[in-house]
Amino acid sequence: MKYINKYKKLIIIIMAFFSTSVFFLNLNLVPDKYLSSNVSLFRFFEKIFRSIKHHDILSLPIFISAYFFYNKYYFKSKINKPALIVSILVSISQVLGYSYSTYNSWEVIFKDFFQFFKSTSYIIGLVFILYILIKKIYDSLGNVKDRTIKSIRLKRIYNFIFEEHPFIMPMVIMLVCWLPYIVFYFPGCSTGTDTRNQIYMYYGIDSFLTQSVVPLKEGVYLNNLHPLLHSLFTGACLDLGFFLFKSYTAGLFIYTLVQTILTLLTLSYTIVWMKKINTPNWIRILSLVLYCFLSFFPYFAITHGKDTPFSLLMVLFVIKVFDLINDSSVINDKKYIISFSFVLLALLFLRNDGIYRIIISFIFIILVNKTIWKKLLLIAFIPVSIYLVYLHFLLPMFGIPSGNSREMFSVPFQQTARVVYFHSTNAYKKEDIEKIKKVLPSYYDMKKLYNPQLSDPVKNTYNMYATKEELIDYFKVWFKYLFRYPTDYIEATLNNTYGYFYIDLYKERGFGYTSLLELDDGIFNIKYIDKFKNFRNALNLINRTLKRTPIIYLLYSVGFYDWFLIIMAGYFFMRGKKKYIITLIPLYSVLLINLLSPVNGHFRYTLPIIFSFPVLACIFCYENKKKVGNK
Repeated sequence: MKYINKYKKLIIIIMAFFSTSVFFLNLNLVPDKYLSSNVSLFRFFEKIFRSIKHHDILSLPIFISAYFFYNKYYFKSKINKPALIVSILVSISQVLGYSYSTYNSWEVIFKDFFQFFKSTSYIIGLVFILYILIKKIYDSLGNVKDRTIKSIRLKRIYNFIFEEHPFIMPMVIMLVCWLPYIVFYFPGCSTGTDTRNQIYMYYGIDSFLTQSVVPLKEGVYLNNLHPLLHSLFTGACLDLGFFLFKSYTAGLFIYTLVQTILTLLTLSYTIVWMKKINTPNWIRILSLVLYCFLSFFPYFAITHGKDTPFSLLMVLFVIKVFDLINDSSVINDKKYIISFSFVLLALLFLRNDGIYRIIISFIFIILVNKTIWKKLLLIAFIPVSIYLVYLHFLLPMFGIPSGNSREMFSVPFQQTARVVYFHSTNAYKKEDIEKIKKVLPSYYDMKKLYNPQLSDPVKNTYNMYATKEELIDYFKVWFKYLFRYPTDYIEATLNNTYGYFYIDLYKERGFGYTSLLELDDGIFNIKYIDKFKNFRNALNLINRTLKRTPIIYLLYSVGFYDWFLIIMAGYFFMRGKKKYIITLIPLYSVLLINLLSPVNGHFRYTLPIIFSFPVLACIFCYENKKKVGNK
């Protein structure tokens, strides 16, 4: 510390210099054709010159501001280790994310010594900035309190909405704000080909979905690749619409209407829950504002797909876990037991991997409070038993396949494909190629099929009829070449997952499709209303504008939400409130499974975390608010 005090000004000048470089340093590779010198040292400095984005006077005020800012906030207290660790990880992920987003590789960091020097300088500067920001967030949470509403009229409005009618009024306000989406996007939006495949499967029309599983019984088109109950409910809504109005378009709107009501009910319940735990008034107001005006809430409310109902259930799951962690006595409440069991049962039936999320969460809950393990297992026993009977007895009895094991193999398949892409088909020995072809018959087409950010093109060529022995042989080959091509294996995984940690403010990752997959195919004739086309375009323009608006655009980035989870864990660890980290486990399971998913940084795959954001903000502030209230 004495050494730091002695050279404090010099250290702060260096820190300010690195931080300024974040705004003016171009991380892109510098092509050799632009370099005039052959002398290594001169080439190095020439690359630095060509890596500076701007040569204007703005660098000076930024440098001066950084100097005075760091002089005020650095070295005033002990190093906040969680904040430092998180800031380092975020900084590295930003540079890695930019590298893969631009070059589909980590060349921005590891191409040569110059790139390593440049990217490291950028990371160091970003760490200095983020450390202060995260530390200030951690420190400010120690003083969370209600904001006094001075205006008598505004106070009456607040009390009417959030105190007297915390369920009905937020729901009505949200409905009014969402009406343009409900009306102009009649009969609703779609998640893409999934909607078409589920509808076709329900009506016994051959499609990609029906061809993706090994049939158990001739003439049975149904399968559980997408949760079967969701597909059946979709079909039932279409049947009802056709029965009542002779229109499948009306039937899809019935589905949209039901899902929208469920979304409104769930989000309104979170406002009630916020009142229950005495959340500061400004957080409740802000949460309602986000629900009303962030376009992805109404868009996903009217978008067909399992992701929206599943995300709503995950919000409820997080709340139930928090209530239990915060006060274990609720496990004796019959209403709590019934409602928690219902949430678990619905989770199991709306997501094929739901059982893993529940198991992971319950293991950590029991580790924190071992006294409730019997009652906790009792809560899970009935839902899990019903689901297992359904999965292993009822489905086979009716000849309905459970799914396809290829969904678990995105990571190894991408790694194999990347090796072939960069090292040709001769990368593997002939006898090993034969073993791979038993599982992936398209081996010789992998160079064309490989998409660094989407495993579906390779994964969809998986041989459904491959035996267990052939799969074992494949994985033996996969493991064998892990030691021959370790960097390709690592890069294949990073290239297909970086979007979940990269706060990308430019590219849309799974939230730009806001349109219906119109089934104007002579069978269903599901269409939009042409007269509303300009209104739909206006809503899409608003959507795109929000995704480009400073600060707000963070809320449209998948990476922001995933890092928010990690920042929360760091805060609870720092405060010695490790039990609250357990509340985050259900959402960490979402993040973990996303890293094994086929699509990089997909918005709707992260929807459970995104929908939970206001609830997470309340949990973030809860313990400190309680302390302030007790003083």
